[in-house]
Amino acid sequence: MSRVFTISGGIRVKGAQTELNLVGNTTETGTINLYETTGNGKEQISLKAPDSLTADYTLTFPADDGTSDQVLTTDGSGILTWEDQSGDITGVTAGVGLSGGGASGGVTLTVDISEFSDVTPANGDKLLTLDSDGSTEQLSTVAGLATLFAGDGLAASSAVLSLDLKSNGGAVIESNELAIDLAASSITGTLAVGDGGTGQTTLNNLITLGTHTTGNYVATIADSGTGGITVANSGAESAAVTLEMDVHGLTTAAIASGDFIAFSDEGESGDPSRKETIDDIATLFAGGGLAASSAVMAITAAQTTITSIYNAGLKIGRDAHNLIDFATTDDEVIFRIANVDEIKMVANALVPVTSDGAALGTTSLMWQDLFLASGAVINFNNGDVTLTHSGNALTVAGGNLAATISTATQGTIDHDSLANFVANKHIDHSSVSVIAGTGLTGGGTIAADRTLNVIGGDGITANANDMAITAAQTTITSIYNAGLKIGRDAHNLIDFSADNKIIFRLNNANDFEMTENIFAPMTSNGAALGSSSLMWSDLFLASGGVIHWHDGTGEVTITHSANTIAITSGYGSEVCALTVEGDITAFSSDKRLKKNIEIIENPLQKIDKLSGFIYDWDLKKCNEVGFNPKDEKQIGVFAQDVKEVIPEAVKPAPFDTKDGISISGDNYLTVQYEKIVPLLIESIKEQQKQIDELRNEIEILKN
Repeated sequence: MSRVFTISGGIRVKGAQTELNLVGNTTETGTINLYETTGNGKEQISLKAPDSLTADYTLTFPADDGTSDQVLTTDGSGILTWEDQSGDITGVTAGVGLSGGGASGGVTLTVDISEFSDVTPANGDKLLTLDSDGSTEQLSTVAGLATLFAGDGLAASSAVLSLDLKSNGGAVIESNELAIDLAASSITGTLAVGDGGTGQTTLNNLITLGTHTTGNYVATIADSGTGGITVANSGAESAAVTLEMDVHGLTTAAIASGDFIAFSDEGESGDPSRKETIDDIATLFAGGGLAASSAVMAITAAQTTITSIYNAGLKIGRDAHNLIDFATTDDEVIFRIANVDEIKMVANALVPVTSDGAALGTTSLMWQDLFLASGAVINFNNGDVTLTHSGNALTVAGGNLAATISTATQGTIDHDSLANFVANKHIDHSSVSVIAGTGLTGGGTIAADRTLNVIGGDGITANANDMAITAAQTTITSIYNAGLKIGRDAHNLIDFSADNKIIFRLNNANDFEMTENIFAPMTSNGAALGSSSLMWSDLFLASGGVIHWHDGTGEVTITHSANTIAITSGYGSEVCALTVEGDITAFSSDKRLKKNIEIIENPLQKIDKLSGFIYDWDLKKCNEVGFNPKDEKQIGVFAQDVKEVIPEAVKPAPFDTKDGISISGDNYLTVQYEKIVPLLIESIKEQQKQIDELRNEIEILKN
């Protein structure tokens, strides 16, 4: 999972590690982007490593910024120095017929034919040519090029090309134009039928479309009586010819894959001189979202054409037991898994269909974070116990807060020890089906490819005047389109038209959106997860998960970390208040669970080493190390003093600790004040013992 950190100001690397490592991935190298000032725009300069290196190397910059026109050079070992530019050529100027040139850097000259004068080539002129291998430049005459161009049937003389005609072959030049001499004596052969001739030397027994007077002619060509074409005239050589086709005599048969149909490619008045298979015609008719195979058209399983599906009876999914239901209730979207309606989406709320009937996440599949708006409420059993946010504070109402507290100052809670905690309870929504809408038939589960056919094909119904997609659709396995919207109607749908975002609309309001790794309301504080009557059974968050209140900046957060829940503010460093109306119960103090019991020795001596005082936080120092307490009078002790006498009551400060390691390296401390109580008890007992002894001595003195 990628992370982007935006830091206002500079970055300083302290300590023994003074390197800043930018590691790329399998396709991109590490890159440093240097942006222009925000007032000028968002353009940037990027410094990046090449995709492949043979070894590590270091570039060491010079100690100053050099002088004007100097350049950086390397000594071959990565040491960069400023050096003056040198060279003999100070400029290149383009002459006649050339363009380009320059006074510095790489210079290019280009032949510019626009600067040459227009002339008519003549015999004796020469042209500059280049050998076919590109290695030798040479001069060639125009006459030589004419000779090169003169192939079979052409002759070249003094740079002029002419026809090389066969004597009496039928081709002649008349008035500088090519003509045919039909009286030529050397014409041989006959003109083939394919070239418009007869292929014969006589016209006997030939069919002609015009009058001929040499030889006999065929008067009529009749069909065999089983259907076909009849050609007939009145019996005279010059009579008009009638062409008829009798389809009634043809044998009736079903059109099938592999059959042919005659057609014309010359427009409405053209003759049907072409043929095509039924299979190719079906392919021609198969437009976007359809496919044709063996003369059968079907809806494409992997759809990229459909942009929206609206129908008051719409259900879409894997099968009747696993689907998204837009049809049952207006302004509701119901998610059904294993033939049970588990979750539904209504205006401004995503809720389970039955109270305590579904969980958000499981013990193995947990949400990364939960973001709640300012004033949000976590409601257990319709108000039996509530956890309410308000102005840097969380309030537990209606009952007791029972948790394992590791440090009293931070209110850490072990969620595995909470009452009614249920492990591995989740909603399995991995199976999805598509239910066909009106106009579609056929298909099957999306576990395999299916075909929807026109005229008997799966998913398509042939009506009297049109073809319609079958309503109960089981064939489509995917629908991809950059403008896709799918739902009951325009007011209740799932909108895929925005890139990398899915929007859920109910009652004509966009309530929820899903982006990469995030499921969120469209507007802050605009939707609830569950309702007072339809509640989620459990909420599962991954290790390190955070519950945020307010505007996402973390005014109040509950953060999990290694058997600990920390209630903090300002990304975990500001102080916040926890208000609990009932008791907070944590740990155990049962004598039966303890061993190695030792009474605290010399408690008064230990107490004497501690000091209690009133103080103010050094806010400047606190902010520098990442701790943001409230600016108000405090009362307490020094953690260092407590650590000297009862180290068991001192722990690393949470703001400076991550995974058991000090973030700053300075190991800031905090005190678990409740662990000082046993020392106070023993101190009071020892002090009471001294008081009793003094009383006895006073009584003796009195007597």
